[in-house]
Amino acid sequence: MLPRLKKVVQTSRFKRWTRESRLKRAKSVTEGFDVAQTTSTIVAEENNEDAVGSLGISARVEPSPKKKKLKPVKKLEWSPEEIFNEMHGLPIAKEMRGVTVLFEVGGVERGWKIDCSSSGIDDVTVISRYDVSGRKYIAEDTSLPWCRYKDRKVFSKIESGKLNDMVAYATGRIQVKGDSTKFDKMENIWAEAKERANDRKNQVKDIGIIEKMENGEVSVEEVERVDYVDGMDAKLDEEDDNDDREDEEEEEDEEEAIDEEAFIITTYKPEVEPRDPRTKAFWKRHMGTDSLVGSYLFLLSSVGYLSMTIYSLHQKSNTATSVQFALQLANVFSAVLFTLSSLYFIKLSYPEIIMLMIYRSAAIDPETMTFLERYFTANDMLIALWLATAALGLPYLSLVLYECLVLGEWVNGLIVFLTTILGVALSGVMSATAMPDCMRANNGKGTRVVFEKCVVPLLGLKNDSDRFTFYSKHLGNDGLVVAWTLGILGTLCGIPVTILVILHPRSISMWLIFWSTMPFSVGSLLFVRASYPETMNSSIFFSDEENDVSHGIDEGTPLL
Repeated sequence: MLPRLKKVVQTSRFKRWTRESRLKRAKSVTEGFDVAQTTSTIVAEENNEDAVGSLGISARVEPSPKKKKLKPVKKLEWSPEEIFNEMHGLPIAKEMRGVTVLFEVGGVERGWKIDCSSSGIDDVTVISRYDVSGRKYIAEDTSLPWCRYKDRKVFSKIESGKLNDMVAYATGRIQVKGDSTKFDKMENIWAEAKERANDRKNQVKDIGIIEKMENGEVSVEEVERVDYVDGMDAKLDEEDDNDDREDEEEEEDEEEAIDEEAFIITTYKPEVEPRDPRTKAFWKRHMGTDSLVGSYLFLLSSVGYLSMTIYSLHQKSNTATSVQFALQLANVFSAVLFTLSSLYFIKLSYPEIIMLMIYRSAAIDPETMTFLERYFTANDMLIALWLATAALGLPYLSLVLYECLVLGEWVNGLIVFLTTILGVALSGVMSATAMPDCMRANNGKGTRVVFEKCVVPLLGLKNDSDRFTFYSKHLGNDGLVVAWTLGILGTLCGIPVTILVILHPRSISMWLIFWSTMPFSVGSLLFVRASYPETMNSSIFFSDEENDVSHGIDEGTPLL
């Protein structure tokens, strides 16, 4: 008998129901109709008799006043316990070997420590719990990568695909500290644990149906009458589905009542802007992250470059040839565009603007944007990079045309053209990394074309997991590649300029070159550090100790 029951459960489209539940559901959709008629109809249906022949006529029952239905507590689709319990004991994958991370969920008093360091027995993943009440941590765990979900609902929504994790990250629903690449390595083991948890859920459901049939609550014949039962349940199930949708929409409305973008701004921007430069709060607001310091250094470098070009143009205005004068003029216009680009960099480097940019890239479909928005103005970073591209291209392409067509200096024009194309190509790649399509790639981590097409084959990383992990962390997306390229170029330019200033300390030209180069060199290195997710909105100049509670965050302060 039992094998037959299992087969019925596995092959049937039957939606479970019992006599009591069906009577209750029928009453909710037939309120105001004859109760006796409704009851006899349900009984007739269950006995597979002619429902009409069994009807009885009785007085109409007046509908009772409609009471406000209490909203039931809905069970979440996923809980952290389900996944972490299944993860415990899984074999340690090659990419996970040596990884140990911490997970916490708001409202849960104990966190999860996932240990894949091979220190346990049988070389399997070991899941242990630790106390987080009162923000007390064991000393050896404070340096481990750490991820915290705002609450169980956020965890469930992300795992069920209802909430994008990058949107959750930008809005502070997920907080991360430490080496974020460790969490990327968990993708396979997480998926395996989730699949096992899902299989266990389905198994429990099947066992529940079998037990109901064995206990006589529902017969095998009723299960096999798939079409009949589905037809009878259609209207009632539709009502239940509508109720569920209304409940879900009501919950969503409550959550979305506060504008997400306004929430980000109020989270990462101080309620009152500090205006007194004598206070630490003022400097922490405007110089509190590496991105901000780097942006102001870029501005200083651009102003230095503009001053140098104007000074050089003034000095050589009487003696310069037509080619030299045109080149100096092109340098001046280029410096003006670089200055405008630096101002945009300052604007986008404030924490709330960075998080808004991340949020919009994840929340807004590029297909809904106009061509201009999608490729040129989608965010401040894209605008700033296109201005930098224009600074490297427009003045010098105009110079090429002037030298070739007006002055007939084809050799000089060709040299300037090749140099310009090289600079524009590099800057164009930088601009592409800030386009919405590229930012959304790889689940919000950005495109990794350079890493996959150049770094991996050139360095032979395909079969070397340790080196692959190292380079993936530092060059794993095109944004990091661009940051490191600028950092290396800035350093290479800064070293000889410093030597020239030391050798010619009284030369105005040398000092102007120094101030147009050295701030860029330092700023580009700061931008390298700011390009890593774990240090995105942090600073090497300001400590976060005032807001830290052990892992760097308290209940009311975003980590980033």
